[in-house]
Amino acid sequence: MNNGYYKPLLKVYDLEDTLLLEKDLPEMTELLALGEIGLSSKKVTIKPRKNYFARNLEFVTFIIE
Repeated sequence: MNNGYYKPLLKVYDLEDTLLLEKDLPEMTELLALGEIGLSSKKVTIKPRKNYFARNLEFVTFIIE
């Protein structure tokens, strides 16, 4: 059933195409809310944009194990 929401999926791979992290992001009505994605060897941080669509979003951080 299509309710008009996007369900973004975050996947992080290493250089050998091994899946390191797979996480569902929060449901959203507009992908324009997603901003900068920061990646280090230990974590992924997603910062929302500073716009109307991201008004209720906060930073999201995932630890890569």
